[in-house]
Amino acid sequence: MGEVLGVNPLWLMGFDVDKYDMANPFAITIDKKYIDLFKGVNKLVSIATQERVNQLFDFVNYMILQQEKEDDQL
Repeated sequence: MGEVLGVNPLWLMGFDVDKYDMANPFAITIDKKYIDLFKGVNKLVSIATQERVNQLFDFVNYMILQQEKEDDQL
């Protein structure tokens, strides 16, 4: 939809990004699975307890660290 409207799709999803930043390749090639992921996280954050939201952020940080460790081994 962002391409059709000529705006950054992340801007359409409510992210704090430039409305017309089409130089960002992610803005042009955003995949449906990422949109679904963002929607899921947004829904969880809006309905979950603070403890569950904290667990989500802890898990995301853990996954980032694991990926960085794997990348360092390559």
